[in-house]
Amino acid sequence: MWEEQTREIFDRSLKQVGTSKDMPRLAKHFVIYDEDQKVVPMDFSGNNQEITVNLFATLFVCVERVYRNTKDVDKKLKPLISTLRRLFEIKNVSEGLDVVFDVLEPKSGISPVLKCFNQNITAPATKELFKKMAKTCPFLDGKHWQVHVSLLKTGLEIKHVKNQRHVAQEFEFEWQLVLTFDLELTSLTKMYLNIIDW
Repeated sequence: MWEEQTREIFDRSLKQVGTSKDMPRLAKHFVIYDEDQKVVPMDFSGNNQEITVNLFATLFVCVERVYRNTKDVDKKLKPLISTLRRLFEIKNVSEGLDVVFDVLEPKSGISPVLKCFNQNITAPATKELFKKMAKTCPFLDGKHWQVHVSLLKTGLEIKHVKNQRHVAQEFEFEWQLVLTFDLELTSLTKMYLNIIDW
């Protein structure tokens, strides 16, 4: 049931899922792993706008390089960052992302991946977890939320790792929502939810 709800959210347009609002807020909590599963270096200095620009540009370049086989794509990183900076000087970060989202192809490239970087996509999994644990282990939001993006040879994998705490603050636990894409990056092939640390 939560899987169907997650797919329904994923089927919405990029502007409808809330990525432009949530991605800037989550930007400093992203970790991107290249095809060898090494952490891709990213600049997390500066304000939220700068971090979001660097995250978007790095993600775009990595996806183009690994899944589109685009030649010399790494040379596009600095010009892309420069263009995004100028755009975000005119608009706030969320409005700037909405402008960028308008020019992206809706069903290919990075657009489907970007749909997974928002709170709405995790809501059905959170509700499912709450429903199963509420009576025996009522919990509240914790302090940590990380987004791991792995550029795998078989497809792209996104993990939302969230921390929750018991209402009486007796303990904390972590759970993850894993979303997996095919090599074409057009559809979610697998999703699962599990507790990873107790």
